[in-house]
Amino acid sequence: MGPGTAFNAAAHHIREARWLRDHRYLDDYYAVLRAYALIDRKDGKPYVAEAHHPDEDRWI
Repeated sequence: MGPGTAFNAAAHHIREARWLRDHRYLDDYYAVLRAYALIDRKDGKPYVAEAHHPDEDRWI
């Protein structure tokens, strides 16, 4: 799998979150939402760049 862009990540997580919400998996829904929110950070501050590394916690 290649790098994830902010747009692709948002689209994926929105679809996944809606499915989890609709099927009443609320704990999983909040875990996915939190994971997505944590990706958009760098050095502890909000940050969005071109692409996020698929396997490591860093922007490329």
